[in-house]
Amino acid sequence: MKMKTTIKYILFLVLCASSIVINAQQLTNAERRKMYMDVLNLINNYERYAEVKQERRSDFLRLFRNSSTPIYNDLMGISDMPTLAANEYADSMISQALYPDVIIRNVTHDTPFAKDGKWYMNVSFAKELEYMDFHGIFEFSSSKHYGADYQIRALVSWDGKGAKFESLEGSIDSP
Repeated sequence: MKMKTTIKYILFLVLCASSIVINAQQLTNAERRKMYMDVLNLINNYERYAEVKQERRSDFLRLFRNSSTPIYNDLMGISDMPTLAANEYADSMISQALYPDVIIRNVTHDTPFAKDGKWYMNVSFAKELEYMDFHGIFEFSSSKHYGADYQIRALVSWDGKGAKFESLEGSIDSP
């Protein structure tokens, strides 16, 4: 009898411990809403600051975990490298003769997951670059040139205070 009680007690403790671990890795509804809003603000700020000019360079770099965060190289004719560090991407944008406007559409996301004390979410979106000359006159767009938008897959981290890009991968499927 005592053995059964001990086994039940141990089983109960194991179930409670696993329940605590599971609950510790759950977002409340309020936290989930805040995370979604922070990720949406991050995407909106990326759209706004990705047309990097010298005065916005630091705003752009604050969107990333650090200045070496890898970014898919969607800059036409700038570099043959498939990815650039965030600071290299920003510097390449600043050095261009044409200034692209960034258009983000079709944003989707996966379920958030916890890892190493932070929450993460995979986010996907279509991205178009419309290149303007120094006077703001339209020259060409990446979508018209390739016949398709860039498809970007971002890993976003969230620490309860804000969201940051951990990486931006991409591709383009030209017809």
